[in-house]
Amino acid sequence: MSRYGETTLYRQVRCMWGGPPLEHKADGRNREYCSDKCRVYRNRAEKRYARACVDAALAGQPEPARDFGYPVEMSRYRVSSNGAVTKC
Repeated sequence: MSRYGETTLYRQVRCMWGGPPLEHKADGRNREYCSDKCRVYRNRAEKRYARACVDAALAGQPEPARDFGYPVEMSRYRVSSNGAVTKC
């Protein structure tokens, strides 16, 4: 989002699987996971959960509880036209 020469960035604070704080580079993509290992574990857990949801729906049962990962936590940064980055 840009306004008056400033851009607002939203970046994730913690890994979606393991929960440790993420370190973002000044440029490039936003990180979601602290490592490839966490990304794979999260992907596998989501697939298991999807299978459990389908099985529950076919059996006429309620959706199972989602018991993996951390809630998404975002930080807001303001980038001015001169390149200065400040956390809001």
